[in-house]
Amino acid sequence: MEAELTRRSPSLGLDALEAALREATRERPRVKRELDQVHLTLASVARRATRLVEAGEPGRGLLFLGDDDLASLALRLLGHDATVLDVDDELVSFLVERGIDARVHDLREPLPRAMRGAFGAVFSDPPYAPEGFGLFGSRAVEALRSDDARYWVAFGWSRRASERGLAKQAQLTELGLVAEEVVPDFGTYEGAESLGSKSALWICRRTPKAKPLVARGERDLYTRRRPKKKSAADPADPTKKSAADPADPTKKAR
Repeated sequence: MEAELTRRSPSLGLDALEAALREATRERPRVKRELDQVHLTLASVARRATRLVEAGEPGRGLLFLGDDDLASLALRLLGHDATVLDVDDELVSFLVERGIDARVHDLREPLPRAMRGAFGAVFSDPPYAPEGFGLFGSRAVEALRSDDARYWVAFGWSRRASERGLAKQAQLTELGLVAEEVVPDFGTYEGAESLGSKSALWICRRTPKAKPLVARGERDLYTRRRPKKKSAADPADPTKKSAADPADPTKKAR
């Protein structure tokens, strides 16, 4: 019991973690609006990482599908590890230089085989467009290893357009995920006026009916423009080149 309590107690308080993040993120990559990147405030990043640690998720195996908010770096500052997949190669390089297991991968492509069913928890703050939200959720379902696994997803909507929030709830249900907890206004963004600059945190559990909605993303995922495709090769598909096999840490994804 003592070990369990220690594992779930963050090593830094929120204020101390925010201060450490401020120093650690001085050279972070620029915001890329074409990828729908809008940074969380550092106070919100600290809350996000702290909540994940308190829930014991790093110990279950934690995957971030996209992490321009740098929650994986906050976890690192707390002494915990996570894996990150992101299409932004500049961001991935920044994280790798700081000791984080981050890899370039476009989620329009299937997950690498070694990552399917390999994680006890997945976190994403997905693109605002419904195509992106559904695709990120599909990849989360593929990555989760059991019906005890959880999908943490942050999303918001304008109070004047609540039907958009309802549509995302419907997608979670269609994915076979059941919401166990919703924390309103958990995250605050530097911008994102269309969402009221806030997002709720949804903690969902995988059910036996969980299934991905899409196998491969072909439509635009972002509200601005489609980025150039980059992804790690899937070991199951020998016709794809470039990229690291996730089982081989000596190879870097391109």
